[in-house]
Amino acid sequence: MAEANYIQSVLKAAQMLKIVGESEYGVKLSEIAKAMDQKLPAIHHLSKTLISCGFLQKSSDNVLTLGEELVRLASKSSSDIFVDAASPELTRLYNLYPEGVVILARVNPPRVETILRISYERPSVIQKETGQIHNIYVNAVALAALALVEDSAKELMMDKQPFSEYGMLLWKSSGAMNDYLAGVRRDRIAISPFDRETSFRVAVPITGKNGKFKGALGINLAASKMKSGMDLEIICELKKSAEKINSKIASF
Repeated sequence: MAEANYIQSVLKAAQMLKIVGESEYGVKLSEIAKAMDQKLPAIHHLSKTLISCGFLQKSSDNVLTLGEELVRLASKSSSDIFVDAASPELTRLYNLYPEGVVILARVNPPRVETILRISYERPSVIQKETGQIHNIYVNAVALAALALVEDSAKELMMDKQPFSEYGMLLWKSSGAMNDYLAGVRRDRIAISPFDRETSFRVAVPITGKNGKFKGALGINLAASKMKSGMDLEIICELKKSAEKINSKIASF
């Protein structure tokens, strides 16, 4: 088939994705426009479309990298590696804290969803979840995601669950939430500040190649089961498990 019969906008989108994908650290729009010999406004509109599909993501300094959704579609096998790497650690953590719930969550913009879970309800079974979706302003795994995902993914998440509707009553102000998220980015630990009198909910990030956020490993434990010093102990064990998972998925 002659190239004249191809859909030109699709060809341009494919060319843009190749340019971004072949760049080690991402590309700015002006660089893409020059490489494609296209006007900047046209490239801007094309990038917005691809970002909305999750095929590209844009950082705070306007650098484009491949989006989470494209990476997910292009490498479904990596998800299996992720699950296989995490499963032994979920079991290890549950054996340490059998009265709790251990979960592995990932970001599938605009959702944060549980993919593995083990709990006192079914203590010998690692349950493969089918997309339990978290409130991004409450759950520890979701707060870890909100703090550490790329800006474009965060925008999609907050568009789906607007702060004014889902977060304002909890946080009172966006400033309070942003201060909390800055602490999560600094410490690489997310402890849900809500309902601490009833439950302790904590999560640590899991990163793939280049240290990018891939998911979160979390533990929920009833406050009545917590003893003095257990919070620090749980955080330490979560970090150990995260390091083991990270080492196994470092190749993708």
